[in-house]
Amino acid sequence: MDIDSTEQQLTPLERCDRAVTAWLATHGDEHVARLIQGVAEKDFTLLNVIKALGPSLTAEEGDHRSRAHVLLNFYQQKLDDSDTVVPALNGLLTLVSLPTFASSDVVSLFQALVQHVNMKAHVQATRYVLYRILDTLVAKHRDVLKGMGDEFLRKYVSIIDGEKDPRNLLLLFSIDRVILIEWEVKSYIEDFFDVTFCYFPITFKPPPNDPYRISTDDLKAALSASPFFGTLAVPLFLEKLAATTAAVKQDVLQTMSICLPVYGPAVARKFGSTIWDAVKIEIFQPIDAETEKTALEATTALVRTLSPADETSPSPLVATIITECIEILKEPEKSKAQHAIKVLSALLRTTPAIRSLVVADAIPHLMKLYLDPAEAAQRSHIVLQLSNLLLTLQEVYAEDNSPTNYAQERLLEAHKDQLIGVISSSLKVEDTRMAALSGTLHLVQILGLLTEEELGYLVQHLNELLEPSSDLQDLKDVLLNLLTTISKTNASLVEQTTLPLLFGNLPDKAPTPDAKAERASYQRTLKCLSTLCLQQALFETLVIRLSTKLELVCSEFPPLAEGKDENEVTMLREHSAAYVHALLQTLEDALDFKTASKLDADIPKYLDRLVPRLYALFVEAATSPKPSLALATDVRLLEVASGVILRVIRCNPSARQSQLLASLVAAFQTSNFGSLTNGQVSETEPTIPAPLQIDAPETSRNLVTLFAAPIIGLRKDVLLPVDDLPKFLQHILDWGTAENTTPLQSIAAFQIVSTVVNKQLESLSTFVETMLPTFWTTAVAPAGSDLNKRRSGIEAWTW
Repeated sequence: MDIDSTEQQLTPLERCDRAVTAWLATHGDEHVARLIQGVAEKDFTLLNVIKALGPSLTAEEGDHRSRAHVLLNFYQQKLDDSDTVVPALNGLLTLVSLPTFASSDVVSLFQALVQHVNMKAHVQATRYVLYRILDTLVAKHRDVLKGMGDEFLRKYVSIIDGEKDPRNLLLLFSIDRVILIEWEVKSYIEDFFDVTFCYFPITFKPPPNDPYRISTDDLKAALSASPFFGTLAVPLFLEKLAATTAAVKQDVLQTMSICLPVYGPAVARKFGSTIWDAVKIEIFQPIDAETEKTALEATTALVRTLSPADETSPSPLVATIITECIEILKEPEKSKAQHAIKVLSALLRTTPAIRSLVVADAIPHLMKLYLDPAEAAQRSHIVLQLSNLLLTLQEVYAEDNSPTNYAQERLLEAHKDQLIGVISSSLKVEDTRMAALSGTLHLVQILGLLTEEELGYLVQHLNELLEPSSDLQDLKDVLLNLLTTISKTNASLVEQTTLPLLFGNLPDKAPTPDAKAERASYQRTLKCLSTLCLQQALFETLVIRLSTKLELVCSEFPPLAEGKDENEVTMLREHSAAYVHALLQTLEDALDFKTASKLDADIPKYLDRLVPRLYALFVEAATSPKPSLALATDVRLLEVASGVILRVIRCNPSARQSQLLASLVAAFQTSNFGSLTNGQVSETEPTIPAPLQIDAPETSRNLVTLFAAPIIGLRKDVLLPVDDLPKFLQHILDWGTAENTTPLQSIAAFQIVSTVVNKQLESLSTFVETMLPTFWTTAVAPAGSDLNKRRSGIEAWTW
């Protein structure tokens, strides 16, 4: 084709625009031919052509729209030409995507696609474009296609028949699903079955990062689109279930779980027994745990389809399944019994009527076995099986979307007394104890099942397992979890029965150095308390009792140490400090557990109830006439106490933090601790320098770790109540790097400075910019300075 010299000077896109404009003006075929040649020679693309046509294609004027119709006809005429079919399909895809594409053109376009495009002659990418055109037509012009009646369904099946490329199947499955749901497909169900189910199950694995990757979920959506598939699909499912690979079995079982509810009760009744016979093999003789799980889910789907929730008389197949499981449970020690319990548990998750049948048959059977002397050796298995059924009931009633609860069904009322008896007696026997603890946990979590008296009876049995003489350390975590669970709904019961027992196990003074058993006992008890006392009432009791115990142990240490030689005092001090440390650590652990469990709403009040008592305890020790005999001067105790204070201060609002901070700064600058301790330490003239003074005694300076703790926990908007903050921070730095500073004191000082600077960097930028180089040149760089002072300076500079 000749191109004049003027056109040769144009860019390809300009030539495209010129040809479009000429065609719109003259409607001449030569301009269309020029556009097709340009696309074929890749001077420009169909997208460029469509963009140039855009205003005319979307215009409302009849003349422009008729030209768009002409373009549509032109593209349709090019569909049977192998040289032009690809650009023609791309052009059609763009046209049908336009909002102004006329419904009157839908039928002719569809028929043209069927008549002129030989799908088997084209590559995947070309077929994919055609499928996208069909997808757009189905999405935007569904009613027109429905109006074609059987012709559309017949021709659609002929188009997609034989497609095997996963990228195209991904799109086709979504189209199939819409057609199967929206169209009357009963007459063509076998055709759709043939073109859809021939890909089931999908066993290939798409390559990584494949943008077209297809999953089994896409196919399952199509397979479950129509109830008419049922009688054709189920035999195929059963055939494929006989495969030897776990992946195929799981895919089949998952597909059945999705499809059976759609196929409906009639299909389930027709094939129910056959399905159960096939599925139960995968439960009682599973290839692996995942296959067993999917088989149980398929059983649940089958039973729910057979017996909808509103039916009061379950299908006879359900009774058959229960009977089979009960028969297997006659030998509770066999491995099949475990699978039978799983089947019964699956049935419990279906409908109220079926739950009632399972409970009425299974619970009495298991309890009868438990009471049979001939089955005494199998009681651990029996109790475990009971526990598993109770777990399922607990989960069913606890589900957020559960349509029922125990109060509505009350299925266990007739068996409750016997259940409690079996569980409580099993708690006393080593072989059955673990299973009984699990059973108890599930019983107490079925809300509305146990009365307070019945719950108290079980708690008494649990408390017996907490006795120091009870050799059950391997079960302590399970037991504590159980008691903690009970405390969530009945804290007063635990407070009145369990806590007195635990606190009674705590000595008033540290065990003697040779009393290893007593030390191990209080350590176990404190661990129990830190785990158990999370609810508000229980934690309050913990704080009161442990605070009192702390003060008692610390106050009785000096008299115990009087008159003993140095070695005896050292030994006694070490064990007493260990006990106090354990008490403080219990408070810290309990605070952490409360925070992690989101049960920390009550922690702020302990800024008044606990923190002043701790300050009083340590201040009195540091300022006593004989600090060396005061237990609370031990730096290890100061460290763990600072952790307790930090956790309490963090939970308080800014206003409360500011109040404490005012008392804190005043106390540590003046040695008047009355306000900080709520009057527990009298406000008298200080007899020793304040802790923040460089010349203060070591025991007084050590208290600064208790000064640092609240500052670390301050919110960003809480400011230190000092007149000159940079000057105060400089003093803390000097204090922390003084020659008489211990590692504990230095760390406290550096924590204070770094915390304040990080939280108030904008207002302290000048201080930081001048302090860092100045501090280095004065405290670190001079070679003649004291080595320890230089080391301390380097540590401060890095903080």
